[in-house]
Amino acid sequence: MINSLQGRHRHILHDVAGGALADMQRLFADRDSLRNLLRALQSFDACMVFFHLVTPDISTIESVAIHLDLTDGLDELSEHARHVAVLNRHGDRVDQDFPHWFGYADASGTQRGGNTRQRLLDGGGAEMSLPSINDRTMAMVKALQVPFARAACDPRLSLLDQQRVRIFCEDFDAAMTAQVRALIGLGS
Repeated sequence: MINSLQGRHRHILHDVAGGALADMQRLFADRDSLRNLLRALQSFDACMVFFHLVTPDISTIESVAIHLDLTDGLDELSEHARHVAVLNRHGDRVDQDFPHWFGYADASGTQRGGNTRQRLLDGGGAEMSLPSINDRTMAMVKALQVPFARAACDPRLSLLDQQRVRIFCEDFDAAMTAQVRALIGLGS
């Protein structure tokens, strides 16, 4: 990840596993490893944007909170770490399906949850939705190992699957709000 900065590309995408934060904390093999990672990013005038996939499961919200805790504690270097929450709308989930993210009233009427979302937004983070796509279509695209843009016209997929991919791509583009685009340096 660090070595990719040598290319001086405007945007670099690294899709890392959920436990990658621990690895990032070990890059410089010292107790200030994450701080040193952001110092390296600062020297390249670069910014790391964490895209957090949020599901209804509370563990995904806890993961966002951990990332916020670590990056908030980095003072001036924290401007080189940004956060985008991506709500996984698989299965046509609606806001009410994310009680721990948006908050909810329990049986006694006490408000619970929603704190991590508010903290992310108050800290300059953004939120977007990952549109739903048919399970069969997703399985077919994964098996082809092609980008979605190519899958939308790949003759190995049925016309229905191609159209599902095309619609997913259009919906994803629409989900990239102006705030998200600005946060990741894509403009409007």
